[in-house]
Amino acid sequence: MNCKWLRLTVAAGMTAIFVGVAAAEEFLNFLEGPAQWIATKEEKKEFAKLTSETQAKAWVELFWARRDPDLNTPINEFQLDFEQRVAAADKLFTWEKQRGALTDRGRTLIALGRPNKVQSLPAGGVGGAQLGEGGGWQTESLDRQGAAEIWEYTAGQLPKGVKANQVLFIFVESKVGLNDFPLSRGDRRNALAQKILLDAGEATLLHPKLTEVPRLGLVAKSKAASPQQLAVLDAAERPWPAGAQVMARQGLMTPVMHPVWVHVFLPDGVAEADEAIGRARRGGESAGTFVVAPDPLSVAGGRAYEFSIPVEAGAWEVDLALLKQGNPLAVTTVAVTTEKMPEEGTYISPFFWGVDVRQEAQAHLGDPFNVGGWRILPRLGDRYTTDESLAYFCFVVRPVVKPDGTVDGELTLNLFYGDRKVAELPTQNVSLSRITDDLWMMGSSLPLKGFRRPGDYRLEITLKETGSGVSKTVEVPVTIPAPPAPAEGGL
Repeated sequence: MNCKWLRLTVAAGMTAIFVGVAAAEEFLNFLEGPAQWIATKEEKKEFAKLTSETQAKAWVELFWARRDPDLNTPINEFQLDFEQRVAAADKLFTWEKQRGALTDRGRTLIALGRPNKVQSLPAGGVGGAQLGEGGGWQTESLDRQGAAEIWEYTAGQLPKGVKANQVLFIFVESKVGLNDFPLSRGDRRNALAQKILLDAGEATLLHPKLTEVPRLGLVAKSKAASPQQLAVLDAAERPWPAGAQVMARQGLMTPVMHPVWVHVFLPDGVAEADEAIGRARRGGESAGTFVVAPDPLSVAGGRAYEFSIPVEAGAWEVDLALLKQGNPLAVTTVAVTTEKMPEEGTYISPFFWGVDVRQEAQAHLGDPFNVGGWRILPRLGDRYTTDESLAYFCFVVRPVVKPDGTVDGELTLNLFYGDRKVAELPTQNVSLSRITDDLWMMGSSLPLKGFRRPGDYRLEITLKETGSGVSKTVEVPVTIPAPPAPAEGGL
């Protein structure tokens, strides 16, 4: 017998057992982790009655669905935000062997997010509290052993139903230098703070009567495709009309989610699709499927169909079929690689550009080719006319915000004709626009009337976020076609 093979087989089997045990414990011990801070009393009673991993897994899925702000999308924004807060708490508040997300400061951060103001006080000093209506920090003695932190939350940060313009959370070291900072439960000013933490579970519930997790497809407002529907993607015949075009780009949904954005153009003469079927694949595995009624966009020469497919970073293939009354109009596969965003520091996303920019006030973060409420319709083929303006946008994640609440950038443009630089525009200062606390955007445009000579250009765009010094450069191809020749016999 091959003993080496036997050892490897046993080791592989033991590894599988350990992975299975770890997965089971993840669900069975769910409310021993940070989720306990946002669970209601009733939910804790329900969870205590579960007896198997299968039951626990189904219960956890329903737990998150009850807190999902939009049950019609495949992404649970609440859960994503929760996980970011847990990661931040673990990083900031871990001490000795105590996990940061299970400390009182971690619990508060998870329940309420970042405080409006934090004051740190040394051991043996005085405690601070914003008292009265004056708005300034007043001090009074605190009977404590170690240093203290006072967190301030204002009305807009507090759960609905809390009738207060300001709530203070006072954390005091139980021993000088220990860095544990439990909530000072003996301080009368923490009475409302303690009640808010106890009621946090009820405050997070958005769908308390939900009894079943909605089974959605991979894209917004879709359902999962059936094997019969997916068969159109694997059929030997894949129709693709003359003049049809497709492109895919890495988009952005949150600072940790970067979806694949797909744009399909079908020319006039092709019927309007009433169904779209798709899936995302990496290697031999599928990340999910969808079937949805598409919403076409009217564009010059035809219609455009756009999709935002939420996936993690990596190399993906997206299979897509557009159908009319069950008959395929266009079937294609497009490949795209999404880069992983760093967990810390400033990050500048890929750029998006086009000439047809439309404002969409009701847009959601993550909508395809939408940056801060501005939808950019790509010009497939990058062919433009001199009476158009090229618009370009990008996201900036975690920029350095100045004390006045603004973010500055520097924009540099270089223009090449073939391999020769033909213009260099002076660096200009730009102001970024805020989307969320950590997510900002930059948008600008360049008139093309100066591109008098037909041919292939390259516009090199560099954005530098001034506070961090982080920059990103992109080259945008611009083709100016030659004007049509005059008709024979013309004057």
